[in-house]
Amino acid sequence: MVLLADDEPILVRLISRVLAAAGFAVRPAETAEQVCAAFEEGEHIDAAILDLTLARSLGLDALERIVARPGGPALLLVSGADPEPALAQLLARVGGRFLAKPFEPAQLVGSLHDLLASGSR
Repeated sequence: MVLLADDEPILVRLISRVLAAAGFAVRPAETAEQVCAAFEEGEHIDAAILDLTLARSLGLDALERIVARPGGPALLLVSGADPEPALAQLLARVGGRFLAKPFEPAQLVGSLHDLLASGSR
């Protein structure tokens, strides 16, 4: 399962379709609260694709707790802006990746496959 979180509903719908066409099951989220709920409900999430805006809304501590726990998801941050140093350090600590917007569907799918295959989680 891939948790897809972006604060732009149209992007959530578009990216969900791209991921579904590539064979991924997708759980969409448009708010930080929906992201937290996905983890609180205990659903197994293999990877989380988070827009940088939502990642900031969650806060660094909450984000790190989510991805650093045993069995936590691989993390792919996406944004049109570079992540600030604290988020870049978090990505490095948890083996996450960053993908700059705009991206082609194949770039997203390839990045997700690479992240999951890397065994960083």
